[in-house]
Amino acid sequence: MGQPTEKDYQMMGKALAEARQAIEHGKAGTAALLLWRDRILALGHNEYEETGDMTAHAEIVVFRQAARQLGAMSAGSWSYTARSNPA
Repeated sequence: MGQPTEKDYQMMGKALAEARQAIEHGKAGTAALLLWRDRILALGHNEYEETGDMTAHAEIVVFRQAARQLGAMSAGSWSYTARSNPA
């Protein structure tokens, strides 16, 4: 893996914005996004408090969103970014 690209920084910025929005709504500041074919397929934050599902962490939330959209994913065709507790 090489140096981060401008696209990497843009995607991290989107994850940070999602994390900040979660904080503004009194939730944990953890967010994740998943890219597929160079577009955002899924973006989310921790949902365990509102759903009561202790597995609904941001990472799992975006994988579930992606699975619903794609049905199945082939390894290597997606990129994943997560961010926790932005300053």
